[in-house]
Amino acid sequence: MLIKSSKVLIKDKLQPAVLEIENRKVKFVHNSKYKCDIDYGDSFIVPGFIDLHIHGGYDADVLDDNANSFERVRQHLLSEGTTSFLATSTTLKKDELIKRLKTLGHKIRDQNIDSGSNCLGIHLEGPFINPQYAGAQNRESIITPTIEDFKSFNDASSNTIKRVTIAPEKDSNLLLIRYLHDHKILVSMGHSGASFQDAKNGETAGAKLVTHMFNGMPQIHHRELALSGYALLSDSLVCEFIADGIHINFNTVNLLNKIKTSKKLILITDSNRTKGLPLGEYELHGRQVQLNVDGSVRLKKAGTLAGSILKMNHAVKNVIQNSSIEQVEAFKMASLYPAQLLNISNSKGRLDQGYDADITILDSNYEVTETFIHGKRMEQNK
Repeated sequence: MLIKSSKVLIKDKLQPAVLEIENRKVKFVHNSKYKCDIDYGDSFIVPGFIDLHIHGGYDADVLDDNANSFERVRQHLLSEGTTSFLATSTTLKKDELIKRLKTLGHKIRDQNIDSGSNCLGIHLEGPFINPQYAGAQNRESIITPTIEDFKSFNDASSNTIKRVTIAPEKDSNLLLIRYLHDHKILVSMGHSGASFQDAKNGETAGAKLVTHMFNGMPQIHHRELALSGYALLSDSLVCEFIADGIHINFNTVNLLNKIKTSKKLILITDSNRTKGLPLGEYELHGRQVQLNVDGSVRLKKAGTLAGSILKMNHAVKNVIQNSSIEQVEAFKMASLYPAQLLNISNSKGRLDQGYDADITILDSNYEVTETFIHGKRMEQNK
């Protein structure tokens, strides 16, 4: 199959091109005069988006015990242009979390990778966090980070955990962070009261990423920059953020872009089961939340933000239209840069010869019109 557009993202430029797709891969990139099967006109053809932090959406959570929720998430993510993702957990009591991870691990192992968005593994967000910065997560179920407990979670998940969010100040002698780094599991610092020095120690031990930058951590103070201040000054740490205009405003995004530059930023949704649902009251793992008219999801009693209803294509659109981030960089923040963090940028995150033909087609308003998984045109669940 050959597809074309006047706006194909090839390396660092949107340009006229024809993509030749064969045997699940991009076989070749031709000039735009080459004969093709589908002409997408002026639509954007970009690498499929990769969401490293998503709990669910469309009345489904990746930790749900029923048989349909995981597949429901996989199918609906196609309508956002998300072709790969990390299924993100939440803090539950240890025995319950082990049970849910076991079920999720089997679903990941058994998924048909040609039938929907590919789940690349699990992001364990909690229980190794700081209770003071738990946000909407269950404080009573938070535990002290240990290698032994991580192993029990990973064993239950059939060794599918690819990322862990951890509060470095709670990790005694940084033993768990060092262990995760040594075993090539992405370490992210978040839901943390870490001081500047704690954060520096965490990065030295192997942390590569900051979980939802500015949320779930102390504000910057001129006498103690804390985790967020350290992240801004670090040349290596990558910061993910929720570009919904609620979790952080777009002047703050401009600050991130000016200091970090877009190459050290990635877009995530941190969305939960309320995405795609009507306004109203819902339950998230036993806690009541309210989906409000402003697009925020908050704990009903405390008013604390509890994830988002953000779609990945809207995250891309939001930063392009409301911040200093350039168009091409916004696309890469949702594709190439997440792939680099997971060490899969030799097969995903680009439209280039030999790469997986995971492709997103967007119109001029950044709405998804088609998604390809391994070169297969997928039906959209909107």
